[in-house]
Amino acid sequence: MQAKEIGNRGVMFTFEPQECPIGGSTVYLINGKNTIYLCDTHLGSASTDPILAYIQEKGWQEKDVVIFFSHSDWDHIWGAGTFPGATIVSHRQCRQRIVQRGMLELLRYGEHRQGDVKLRLPSVTFQTSIIFEEDQVEFFHAPGHTPDSACCRDYQDNVIFVGDLVERPAPTVSWHDVESFIETLETLKTMGAQAYVSSHSGLVEPDDLSHNIAFLHQYLETLSRPPRSPQEEIRQKEYTLLMFEDAIRQAQGEKFDYSAFQQELWQGLDCDYRLTLTELLNSVEHEELKTALESFLVQY
Repeated sequence: MQAKEIGNRGVMFTFEPQECPIGGSTVYLINGKNTIYLCDTHLGSASTDPILAYIQEKGWQEKDVVIFFSHSDWDHIWGAGTFPGATIVSHRQCRQRIVQRGMLELLRYGEHRQGDVKLRLPSVTFQTSIIFEEDQVEFFHAPGHTPDSACCRDYQDNVIFVGDLVERPAPTVSWHDVESFIETLETLKTMGAQAYVSSHSGLVEPDDLSHNIAFLHQYLETLSRPPRSPQEEIRQKEYTLLMFEDAIRQAQGEKFDYSAFQQELWQGLDCDYRLTLTELLNSVEHEELKTALESFLVQY
């Protein structure tokens, strides 16, 4: 792990590809007056223990700790157990998604854990934004990569932690509302930050935001025609799954059980629901998946 100071009070902790089973990743820290703000927690205690040691080395251990989950994906939340007394902040949907998906994702991706993993739920949630006035640190909803995606803005250093919203060379789409993703990136461009910090690409530039926007427009185009590559085929199957999942959730309302839905769907397709999503999508044809999802939806 490498630690790099950003601005007057930021520290970017980078896990290099060779030491991280999912490739390069970044956790961002803001050293406030009486509070440490930690943006995401990576893959477990082996990821966050060195960050705790860094905090102690700097003499900041008496400060309160606020952990910010940029979204609910497993590779951002598994290390929170290292800070048992921390206040965890997230968008409201992030908490809901951890409740719905947390154990299944631990089952599917547990081989990637680094050290101990203790799933923790946010204790403070927001719908639009929340600001910690003493340190001028704001967390705000920025839907795109996922519906619960959010960013951290440090007004003093003019730095924005963007989570998985911006990646080099292209972002990952895990929500069907690509138009909202584009709108969020356009908004981030107008904020004129001195630095943008990405979870998987480190420091990114405004040009990277522009390239991501162009990619998303191209992504939408590929959905309207037959796939021209295995990658496009997987993309279309995942988009179909995301669309129907959202429709089924809306139809079921509070009764929707994500884990039960995943188990029933994939077992009905003679697949082991405990496999990773990529493995599952590779194991079925697009029309076969669509038919199964349509059958699911008509039940409600």
